[in-house]
Amino acid sequence: MAFKNGKLLVPIDHSDLSMQALECATSLARQFDARLLLVTVIEDRFPYPDLFSIQSPQEDYYRVMKARAHEDLAKLAARYPDLKDRTELYITRGRPYDKIVEVAVAERADLIVMGTHGVGGLTHALLGSVSEKVIRHAPCPVLVVRQKAHERV
Repeated sequence: MAFKNGKLLVPIDHSDLSMQALECATSLARQFDARLLLVTVIEDRFPYPDLFSIQSPQEDYYRVMKARAHEDLAKLAARYPDLKDRTELYITRGRPYDKIVEVAVAERADLIVMGTHGVGGLTHALLGSVSEKVIRHAPCPVLVVRQKAHERV
């Protein structure tokens, strides 16, 4: 297996599953001398929509969230010093599956490595699945790291 553009995109939400996906991706990046594109999406939902003022608390909120996300991704990337020169951080705002696909297209990612809870039934029907939507719309293959059956609740 070779990667044409040498880019592995890993969506990071700091869940155990995204950390497992990151471990998988770092292993692949080392094996195939690929770059890691770590992506965090800040959902475009202001938690306090009724708080509007002249200072625009919504934009302040997103500015703070972006700064925290960058700090968190930088700390995470620092865990892999051997991949430091091959790791890029992306923080974007919007619907997670849209933004993951958008970055994959823009960066010409060869593979997306992401976690999924493997939720089915009514929960999936009502909430959907970010990983399923990414799989349907991604411009490249998607490697899904699934929660082990005994870990699902």
